[in-house]
Amino acid sequence: MALLMNSSKHDRPADGPCFVIGASNTATSTMLGLLNCHPEIFILFEVQLAGGEISSYGRQLLEAFPQVRAYFRPSEDYGQPYRQLRQYFAGREHCYRYLGDKIPTLRTGLLQAVQNYPVIFMVRDLRTWLGKNSVIYDYYLEPDVVPAALAYVRLLMQACTLPQVLVVRMEDLLHDPAATMRQLDRFLKLDVSAHAVEWWSKISALSENDPKTALPWWKVHPSSLLPPAAEDTQTILNDHPFWDHILPIFDRYYQQPVSVDAEQLRADRRRLARLGQSGVVPLQDLFRHLHSVSFKRSGEDGRRAGYRPATLQQGRLVNQYGYSLPAATPSVSPLIAQPT
Repeated sequence: MALLMNSSKHDRPADGPCFVIGASNTATSTMLGLLNCHPEIFILFEVQLAGGEISSYGRQLLEAFPQVRAYFRPSEDYGQPYRQLRQYFAGREHCYRYLGDKIPTLRTGLLQAVQNYPVIFMVRDLRTWLGKNSVIYDYYLEPDVVPAALAYVRLLMQACTLPQVLVVRMEDLLHDPAATMRQLDRFLKLDVSAHAVEWWSKISALSENDPKTALPWWKVHPSSLLPPAAEDTQTILNDHPFWDHILPIFDRYYQQPVSVDAEQLRADRRRLARLGQSGVVPLQDLFRHLHSVSFKRSGEDGRRAGYRPATLQQGRLVNQYGYSLPAATPSVSPLIAQPT
């Protein structure tokens, strides 16, 4: 299936900043690893130069290049610090056409901040994202999935409005990576495909003088060192009014229409606002079955040693973090039960 690609304002994105953005656990790290196989692309890992704070990965960059401390500062032009860093590396004979950042987020404000730059937006099916073990943990979904689910859908809707965006579904990257790389070729006007063959074997195989080695992110993301395989989460949905309301909205944008209708967008935002007033929806009410795995880190290279599962078993959620919760008593707010 064709991916959504908006680039009407430019024949190709201007050289300079480029951002990989998406919610956590949507293959943003895998996309970064794929892109960084190209010698003219350097996507940082969650450094957030313009974020106002120094992240743990920002500190790693500073330890390798203390001179770039001046570029860590908030900026009205979110891309300005990245242009400065690109110039810094160019002065040291490391020339990149694109230098940007990979930033996981559920904040639509970040998309607004980078709207003047090319964005590769990663997304996966909401039905499996809500069942992913680390998502359940990070967003504490057992008592209530509503806030995270609404934020996830709003983020996708906002991404589809960007003037320079390539929306990539994680499932397409897993099952047809060659097609995804051809889309990247066209979007960036670079031969990404030629350099990203078996990208998983190249991510950690960098020369010691390559600036990309300053951020050895793959040591804590071992799944990125593996070839595309089956999806990490399988779910079977319960019949529930929440699905009836949110999935038609999500699927409208997840199916990646050629263009986004402004009136439809406003109507869907109103529907999501009403859904946000519907009360709590416990995770266990939404799934008849879910099973999700993550990769353990093992060894200096970070390659996997095995799986850490999260499974809904007989109404109890048992996951990699060592706890189980009883199934919540089904409770549906009158607001969510009413048709819109």
